[in-house]
Amino acid sequence: MQMPKVSFGDFAVSSCAACIFTSDFRFNWALFSSKLLAAWQELLDAEPMNIPVPEGAPVAVPRVILHSSGKDWKCEIFPERLNFTWQRTNLEQESISFATFLETSLKHLHQYVECFHSDVARVCRLAAFVNRYVLLEAPGSAIADRFCREDLRKDGPLDEPGQVELHVHGRFLLDNKFDVNSWARSKAGWITEKDGNEKHSALLFEQDINTLAEETAEKNFDNAALSHFLKVAYCKSDEILKAYYPE
Repeated sequence: MQMPKVSFGDFAVSSCAACIFTSDFRFNWALFSSKLLAAWQELLDAEPMNIPVPEGAPVAVPRVILHSSGKDWKCEIFPERLNFTWQRTNLEQESISFATFLETSLKHLHQYVECFHSDVARVCRLAAFVNRYVLLEAPGSAIADRFCREDLRKDGPLDEPGQVELHVHGRFLLDNKFDVNSWARSKAGWITEKDGNEKHSALLFEQDINTLAEETAEKNFDNAALSHFLKVAYCKSDEILKAYYPE
């Protein structure tokens, strides 16, 4: 089956997230609520979730979840990490631009760093995520057509496949400043909307650019470095997508 060609301009953003990792620090709800909560609720205006956890609970369990009433913005605060996320809630919703996401996320991340950052509490690792999609009836075939040999596709094991995933990891120096890992994943999957009651077949492209875990002991990123990293990471994510699916 001949699939339509998929190119960079066909993709729309389904979600994007900025993440900071902290070291030698444990989140303090009382301090956060007294200094930042009221200002943050201008955007994250739904009821905060201050999650009670037992002493010694894993750091992978969030302590606080804040989100907007429209459910498109969300902040998850962990003992050693903060995720700030925008997510498209329905297909009619206009896709966010990276400029808008950066303006909003950096405002909140900068405030968080200024509130808790010190010589003891360090921001030791940074990450940027973006997920995109193209609605397609047979996304597995589109991935196979793009990346696999014809003899595997035509009357072969990849002739009209169902689920197909291509994961690629790279490591490079981003903007001559940040040593990073880069994950790019092409996947056949689904886009859901209306609280998960409607699903649409789609080709998904997931990206994750992050500084190195093995460097966390020596890193101490300030707000200028955070801004620089996120801006160049999202520019690089476009370059990577264009390399996989050129115009």
